[in-house]
Amino acid sequence: RGNTHLKQISNLFFLFRQKLKSLPRDLLTHARSVDLQRNKLKRVIGISRFTHLTELNLSRNKIMEFSQEMCYLDKLEILYMNQNNIRVIPEGIFPHLKMLKFVKLNTNRLAKLPSDINQCASITYLDLSRNCLQNIEPLIGLPKLKELFVERNRLTELPFQLFQASNCELTVCEAKGNPLRCPPEEVCAGGVVDIQSYFRQIKENPNTCSAWTVKTMFLGSSMAGKSTLCRSLREGKPVVVAVKDRTEGIEISQLYTQKVRFFFWDFAGQEEYYLTHHVFITSRALVILTVDLSR
Repeated sequence: RGNTHLKQISNLFFLFRQKLKSLPRDLLTHARSVDLQRNKLKRVIGISRFTHLTELNLSRNKIMEFSQEMCYLDKLEILYMNQNNIRVIPEGIFPHLKMLKFVKLNTNRLAKLPSDINQCASITYLDLSRNCLQNIEPLIGLPKLKELFVERNRLTELPFQLFQASNCELTVCEAKGNPLRCPPEEVCAGGVVDIQSYFRQIKENPNTCSAWTVKTMFLGSSMAGKSTLCRSLREGKPVVVAVKDRTEGIEISQLYTQKVRFFFWDFAGQEEYYLTHHVFITSRALVILTVDLSR
């Protein structure tokens, strides 16, 4: 309609890729779902008029401010604001979004989260990856959170309260690409169950978190002795690994010493797995290359 090429299907409005720099005036306030992705919006002045919205897509714009007007969208259930330039989310917005369940805020410039985000009690899915976050403690207390994505931030720790089994609904937590110490990235790679196990061990031994953690990768051709070396180190004595027990894919295990925790990654030696090795090698990993000189 007009110059905005507004497309309406029932109460759904599609305005993506229209090079819009502001909200169109002819957008009806009774709209329930509005797609404004891939425009040139820097602000969303007037969004408070759309109080019937249940879904709002503002992704891939140039938005720099998370508008205080968003607090009036109390029926909102799904929000996309990923791939913008948002640096700050003001306090006093999320407590009003009682119906909000699905939130994508990834690929922005967020340095911190509002302290009251945990009052948005209906959130089940939250993507905060590719920001500048140094802690996510404000998320403690989200009772229904099931899927959390915080990859590629600046996190050194994940709060243990998020993973307490008694009140934890989390089934997915992705945190790779952070300088994590507690729990280390190798633990996070194992998923929520491994993270919970890690924090249980810390509770039993508080010094665990300060121990050195070393990701140790065993590489080499098939039958070169990777699994034999890995298991021998783990058990503290020579171990012979039968041909039928050779590794398929990746076998991950752990070795604890008094001051160092080793995470062993035993890779299969078949050629078809070679192309995947670089995906797992990290800057702080210890790589052990095994070679059978008799062959």
